[in-house]
Amino acid sequence: MKYFKDFIKSYEQARTPKDKMLAIDRVIHEFHYSLREMPDQPTRATGVNLINGKLTDIIIFLDELGGMGLPEEFCDNYKDWRGRQDSICWEAILRRKREIKRKSV
Repeated sequence: MKYFKDFIKSYEQARTPKDKMLAIDRVIHEFHYSLREMPDQPTRATGVNLINGKLTDIIIFLDELGGMGLPEEFCDNYKDWRGRQDSICWEAILRRKREIKRKSV
């Protein structure tokens, strides 16, 4: 929720189209966190909520945008997002979610 609040604030304060696009770019690359089960683990890119598509489709779309010769600020956001994506051990997260679900049954 914090990311969306930050987005609204930065978008409203944006004075140029480029600043507005940077605000959109930043929120697309943020993550949702599971507030109940695993508050320290990312679950889905917010781009899934802002762009119509499955997570795998959104990642491909963002990867394609990241390679389009965009201004440096956009490329920096993309590199940061891609680094976080690549460093996440998704299998471990899924395993922990299954364990939590099994214990709650």
